[in-house]
Amino acid sequence: MESCSNRVKLGNLLPPAFVLSVIGACWLIYVCFHLRPVLNIFTPEECFAVSVRLFSHDCRGLWQALLSSCLNVMMLVCYFKAALTGPGGVPDTIEWQLSAGEADLPCLEAKQTGERRHCKWCHTFKPDRCHHCRQCNVCVLRMDHHCPWITNCVGFHNYKYFYLLVLYALLSCCFTAGTVLESVALSVEEEVPGTERFQLIVCIVFAGILGGLMFFLFVLHTWLISQGMTTIEFCEKQYKQDIQGLSYYRGVRKNIESALGPRPLLWLLPCSPPEGDGINFKRRNVPDVGEALRDPEWTTLPR
Repeated sequence: MESCSNRVKLGNLLPPAFVLSVIGACWLIYVCFHLRPVLNIFTPEECFAVSVRLFSHDCRGLWQALLSSCLNVMMLVCYFKAALTGPGGVPDTIEWQLSAGEADLPCLEAKQTGERRHCKWCHTFKPDRCHHCRQCNVCVLRMDHHCPWITNCVGFHNYKYFYLLVLYALLSCCFTAGTVLESVALSVEEEVPGTERFQLIVCIVFAGILGGLMFFLFVLHTWLISQGMTTIEFCEKQYKQDIQGLSYYRGVRKNIESALGPRPLLWLLPCSPPEGDGINFKRRNVPDVGEALRDPEWTTLPR
């Protein structure tokens, strides 16, 4: 199995560089042309008086600065954790190698022919919900999709970080667009430099566009989590409706725990990942793997 470092190439680094540049530019505009006027901080010479004026100016500016900073920090933490955390791959042990033959592996999914699923590029058997990523050139556990914006696959070990990235990006975009709208309105009513007004409009446009995209992703992945599905499994179900596959639906609460971890208080924090190894997955009404493997109904699955 090739290292994830093989996927780091100059072309692959362009999308993350673009994303981080947009985030940095919007944040800089937001701080310089919205937060500074709201906080009444105009020149470096006035900085010594900040501690005196801290309790005299509008608290609205303080709350906006605090919330926007927290949302952006959480978004960046989730971004880097999603990008730098490996999604998980097929174990290097001998029983997963094709040369080991039809070993007794904890898998229920099979080809239409009934044969065990395997990867012709990695020369290994595939665990359930595992798929090969041609961009990363590895098999990914519980693969959801390959995301070029983080230069990484989204799989078992980093799906929670990706989902939280979408959530905090959505909240940050909505908060930025909603609060900077006031500064845009003031720039129209009052006499301000044209460049400042233009940059405020650029900030709100980017925040609005990215917020719309994040809203779509958030709704989609929230629904996928509630249904116990990945993006790949959803596409297979939509475009291969004549094929019956395994259902990983275990109830909404269990489905959420399988994606965000077993502790509800930590669901919205980039820690406490879901339990498991990314190979064995519990299913409703399938108490014994060996019994299910002997049942022909459970071996009619998509390639």
